Amino acid sequence: VGLAAGGVGAVLFAVAGVAFFRAQHGDLLPLVGRGLDRFARGARWEHSLSEARTDLVEAWREWGAVVAAFAWRLAFRTALVVEVWIALRVMGVEAALLQVLVLEWLGQAFRAAAFVIPGGLGAQEGGFALVASLVGLPPAVGLAASLAKRVREVVVGVPALVIGQALVGPARSFRP
Repeated sequence: VGLAAGGVGAVLFAVAGVAFFRAQHGDLLPLVGRGLDRFARGARWEHSLSEARTDLVEAWREWGAVVAAFAWRLAFRTALVVEVWIALRVMGVEAALLQVLVLEWLGQAFRAAAFVIPGGLGAQEGGFALVASLVGLPPAVGLAASLAKRVREVVVGVPALVIGQALVGPARSFRP
């Protein structure tokens, strides 16, 4: 089952990659825009998507910047996997790096899918517990890993908010 699922995933990834490339370098965005124009009366989707395509083509001309952005993002995501692996080791959980990789990536997918929930509160925890059980770890381990990530978010985030507010000052505070 694992090898078959990996093969299906690889095929879907390849199809998505080709569609992504065609959307940027082909005529897919204007085609989608014309289709949306038919359903959304008064909206100008085709024009907006043509501008988006122009911007994407322009961005791809800066190959060095695209590769650098990809490399930084990959390094960041790898650091998040290492963070979870270290947290599990500190808790005395022996987990393979592949288990931790799947736990982190799919756990974050749950959080991203729940974008309407501020901070993905609850969604990340539930996602980590579910994914942990799928990769052969107890759900409690997934929950503990998620909570360890939340501790890091609070330890880094709260001081940053306080410092930011101090730098901006009370005159620019948000007042509803």
